[in-house]
Amino acid sequence: MPIFRYTARNGDGRLSKGRIEAESPAAAASMLIGHDILVIDITKDYGHLWLNTFSFSRGVSRDFVVMFCRSLAVMNDVRPMNEIIAGMAQVAEGKEKKILSAMRDRINLGDGLAAAMKEQKCFPDAAINMIAVGEAGGTMPSILPVLANYLEKDWQETEELKSALIYPLFLTVALSAAVVVIFSFVMPSFLNMFAVMNVELPLPTRLFATVGNFIVAYKSLFLPVLLLALALFNLFWQQESFRYKFDKVLLRVPFVGSLIIDDNWAIMLKTLSILLKGDMRVDKALLLVKDTGRNRCLKKIVEQAATDVSHGISPDESFGKSKFFPRAVLQLLAAGQNSGHIDIMAAKAAEYCRLKAENRKRRLSALVQPMAVLIIGGFVFFTVLAVILPLWSVMTNI
Repeated sequence: MPIFRYTARNGDGRLSKGRIEAESPAAAASMLIGHDILVIDITKDYGHLWLNTFSFSRGVSRDFVVMFCRSLAVMNDVRPMNEIIAGMAQVAEGKEKKILSAMRDRINLGDGLAAAMKEQKCFPDAAINMIAVGEAGGTMPSILPVLANYLEKDWQETEELKSALIYPLFLTVALSAAVVVIFSFVMPSFLNMFAVMNVELPLPTRLFATVGNFIVAYKSLFLPVLLLALALFNLFWQQESFRYKFDKVLLRVPFVGSLIIDDNWAIMLKTLSILLKGDMRVDKALLLVKDTGRNRCLKKIVEQAATDVSHGISPDESFGKSKFFPRAVLQLLAAGQNSGHIDIMAAKAAEYCRLKAENRKRRLSALVQPMAVLIIGGFVFFTVLAVILPLWSVMTNI
């Protein structure tokens, strides 16, 4: 959905600026007028496209998002939401202070917390959608601790993965520099020497020579081609159909797909458990739950399950149609359906998926460094082989 920048005056006559998501400029103006805001100017915002595609937040640290959600979880029971955010804005500085102040103003005007968070473009979609589910289901006291724990765990695992990637990234930079030097200076000298000596080049050397000639011949095109590819990818990324297909392909990638599946089902099933504990109908709960997922293919499965349940099909039977739903979890949901405690079994299923996702992330972190060393070692071995074999041939023929 398009995003528009607006300039307006609120009920106190103060000038305010911000962004709003709407189908058209007219729809955006109607939404603002509904909050007693006098609209001065509305223009389409194009700057968000690239940033939203690739970044977690705009101008704020991930720590800020995690601490914000944890503060809400702790203080939600004792103070109104606008007072909590106003208190955080008083002690915040810089960009964070502006964000919190803008959210406080939106909530004072009658917006929900999810809408205020979404307007700032610095919170992950999973957090916004979970807050929206909590507001719609009246389960904010239960949703906020789950969200805070989820973000804190995700932050911790991300930091661990970053630490594991430092060494491979250093090796990658060194390898890239070595490739440039080898193909630009070393290999041409060796090839000229072998040509003068009329030495028949072995296969590894011929492959190296072919790659080197290609790099030297087309090196001026690499950057334009890369930029063009990124621009095309960003263009396609704005299309929902492409994102759905991309997410579906990711689920088929070995190891990565299983990690995405477990991680998404963990948060969606936990949210489902909270909503069902509040006596919400299963089909309605599923419709809300789908927005807490991050993979569009899995969200489509939940949406279909909501439709099936509304027609009398059990959740485990509906989920069983998909190969992207863990088989072990189906047994837990079936037991919950038969016993009348599907909320409890959904929580158990969520914990099962969470543990599986955490174990996969630990294995991924443990595998990153050995795999990087193996790949770089293989390249070094192939390089040495390409140089040594012709020299060995020359020495044996002397």
